[in-house]
Amino acid sequence: MKQIEKHKPSARLWLANLGEQERWRKHKFNTNLNFNATLGIDRARPVLTLLEGIRRMAIVRMATRRKLCDKWDRYDICPKIVKRVQMMCSGSRTCLAYLSAPGEYEIVDGKSTLPVSLNHHTCKCNQWQLTGIPCKHGMRAYT
Repeated sequence: MKQIEKHKPSARLWLANLGEQERWRKHKFNTNLNFNATLGIDRARPVLTLLEGIRRMAIVRMATRRKLCDKWDRYDICPKIVKRVQMMCSGSRTCLAYLSAPGEYEIVDGKSTLPVSLNHHTCKCNQWQLTGIPCKHGMRAYT
């Protein structure tokens, strides 16, 4: 800020009016995950043209993914989901399962005890409910 003030004193005042530095510093952004980076040149265009660019980007992305899905057998599961389930299985090895009722378990994960229901496809960690894919606690109950 001192260097900015030396160069142009009014610039420091302008930046100070933007709010806290934590809100506007560029180094806090991960450009790999930044949506603006995916927009490319459309980012500088008028709103309607920008929205058209976003729409086009979305349909191209969906078409590309649809082509990848067409290569799967009819009853195959998405390869990313398979990898995720495999990771959950290996992560569940550290958990202990205790049957409390048919289809109902208590899973001990470190210092936490979580109820898991295979009947309702739920876990107290809420990951299963949010994603529809069993969490490591649910995977421990299945095995």
